[in-house]
Amino acid sequence: MILRNLWRRKTRTLLSWLGITIGIAAVVALSAMAEGFLNNYSVVMTRSDADLSVQAKQVSGAAIDMSETTIDETYRDALALHPEVDSASGMLYTIVPLPEVRYFVLFGHEPEGFAIRRFKVTSGEELGSQKGRARGRPVLMGRAAAESLHKTVGDTVTIYQQVFRIVGIYETGSVMEDGGAVVSLEDIQKLTSKPRQVTNIWLRLKRPERLDYVRDRLQRQYPDLQIVRADDAQTTAVWLNLVRPIAWAVALIAALVGGVGMMNATLMSVFERTREIGVLRALGWRRRQVLVLILGECLILSILGGASGTLLGSALVLAAGRIPALAGLVRGTIGHGLLFQGLTMALLLGMVGGLYPAWRASRLAPVEALSYEGALRSTTSGPRWAGMALRSLVRQRSRSALTLVGVGIGVLGVVAMSALTEGMVDEFGRVMASAELTAVQADISDMALSAISENVGRQLEARPEIEYAAGGVLGFASLSQLPMFMISAYPAYGPQWSRFHLQRGEPPRGSGEIMLGWKAAEVLNKDIGDSLGLLGSQFRIVGIYETGTDYEDSGGAATLRELQKRLNRPRQVMFYELKLVDPSQADAVLTRLRADFPELSISKSAEFAESLPDMRTTKSFADAILGLTLVIGTVVVMNTMVMSVFERTRELGVLRAMGWRKRQVLTQVVRESLLLTLGGGAVGVACTWLLFRGFSLVPVMNSILSVVRFSPLIGVRVLALCVGLGVLGGTYPAWRATRLLPIEALRYE
Repeated sequence: MILRNLWRRKTRTLLSWLGITIGIAAVVALSAMAEGFLNNYSVVMTRSDADLSVQAKQVSGAAIDMSETTIDETYRDALALHPEVDSASGMLYTIVPLPEVRYFVLFGHEPEGFAIRRFKVTSGEELGSQKGRARGRPVLMGRAAAESLHKTVGDTVTIYQQVFRIVGIYETGSVMEDGGAVVSLEDIQKLTSKPRQVTNIWLRLKRPERLDYVRDRLQRQYPDLQIVRADDAQTTAVWLNLVRPIAWAVALIAALVGGVGMMNATLMSVFERTREIGVLRALGWRRRQVLVLILGECLILSILGGASGTLLGSALVLAAGRIPALAGLVRGTIGHGLLFQGLTMALLLGMVGGLYPAWRASRLAPVEALSYEGALRSTTSGPRWAGMALRSLVRQRSRSALTLVGVGIGVLGVVAMSALTEGMVDEFGRVMASAELTAVQADISDMALSAISENVGRQLEARPEIEYAAGGVLGFASLSQLPMFMISAYPAYGPQWSRFHLQRGEPPRGSGEIMLGWKAAEVLNKDIGDSLGLLGSQFRIVGIYETGTDYEDSGGAATLRELQKRLNRPRQVMFYELKLVDPSQADAVLTRLRADFPELSISKSAEFAESLPDMRTTKSFADAILGLTLVIGTVVVMNTMVMSVFERTRELGVLRAMGWRKRQVLTQVVRESLLLTLGGGAVGVACTWLLFRGFSLVPVMNSILSVVRFSPLIGVRVLALCVGLGVLGGTYPAWRATRLLPIEALRYE
């Protein structure tokens, strides 16, 4: 009987199944890619050919970005001299942009070290061959990367404006390694401006059976390092901890929207079958039997949706692995645990989605159910002040409310991501607003990877059209109360300090000194003279300031030399602020500077933040959420409107018999759909604002959410989304309604 009921209303069943399928597909795909990325990264950081792994130590106030978690190469030389160590090998990796791939993983290894031997060359030569070096800078390319980029031995690849020749193709079995490339450690240190810096040092012991003893001994000798078993090594980069929560947050939004759509469809099924359920109750069916019937339909739908969603999600993961831009980073891992999670979530959505409709059906009294005339109620029922479309929505409050919730959840995700993105762009723009132009290193995939020599700054400042070229570095650390603590660093007497208005104390001048923004001081409960642990060191607070920008007021400021030392950036800056002698000539100066300094990416300060690769990636992520919401929301709205047309078939027949034309019926249904989606959009925006307001009261979240901006552009995006949902979701039901013949509609039961 359960299967017959589902088959009897094919359109409703199909749309409900589709909503669950897309939601579960999003859960499986995003979770698989997040898990795959973390697992692949873990494989890179763990090794079977080494005994111990040495990394930067994870401490309170550690750097968030991977580019700031390096250690000095001199540790390798010292460790190699230890009597228990047989050999030591260093590795440095980074992410670089290629013309075809924005995020391409590049590894640097010692050509003669033991660590590079895991890269099994299947064609061509080894990285350290004399023949390979004679033809230019050599690079080994992973098999997956070579296939996706259509490269082979002898071809060239340009990295940071440097030409490398592919001397060999390798395989390791690691997705991240096979989707990347390998250059010599010396070459990558030059490319990234990190002289004598490494991400990891691997140690091979003379007597591996003494591993635990040697590890403990070395850890005591080098307390500022993290020394662990090589097969247990994990990254110290805090930013990786954000990958899984972000993926799950987006996936959960998709699943919730699909689940609300399923609840809506089931509730409509109960309304539609009220008299049928009344007959069953009159024939002796107990409430428990009705409850089982409705829940059974939901569970079967959720099982089908979960199975198809899992298959679709797996297919999306496999497809993503074939895209050159993603192959080296996000190729997912589909494991039994993840498949089980997908099916479990589908069943949970089915159970929750069907519980209220099933309970409502079981509570129907036989007499009331048999006398139900829902579809025959007059179109004039409902509040008199409302138009006909609004009265139709008010008449079925449960259906309309659930649709509003479904659309509202999707809009919440879009508004939240857009508000954060707009806020970040606005904040960075305000930080750089003291000069007309801003310069960073060209062809970078992440602003944190930008490294410009101070010699370049002197060349810029020597130009007659430039009043000053002031360099700076921004670092991000994670504190327990302030997970996004930004440290601004400028020359001790640079012009940027003019915007740091001291409330008390003095600006930092010496070693180990920092001043705090007033918001950070309040959250951390710190004052002048207190100490603060950051980047593995202790800083003394010498001043409290205010700038008016949330990132700076929730962070700290130190001298450029101090932060360069802490982040291993000797004589390097992340960006230059260029103040012009004649600001009206900004366009002409910008054109000349771009031609004379091809190694820099120079833009107007007002446009700088939007041009950053980080911001473009964040905006792409926001657009992806928008697209996902549009797809799932369309299914939810279409489901509701199809049920509305089914329910009001006889009513629509009456209207047609009274002379309504097809255009009028179509307009009526689309108008109802638009009212639903616009109302859902208003609910989503209101809930997002309340959510942010609530979270902002929590000190840990305030530093992150303080940059949120509700700009008019977000309102335009939400309006476009809601109109799109209304039109797409209402078009098919409206068309179906226009196809109803008056005689057939009046006979509809």
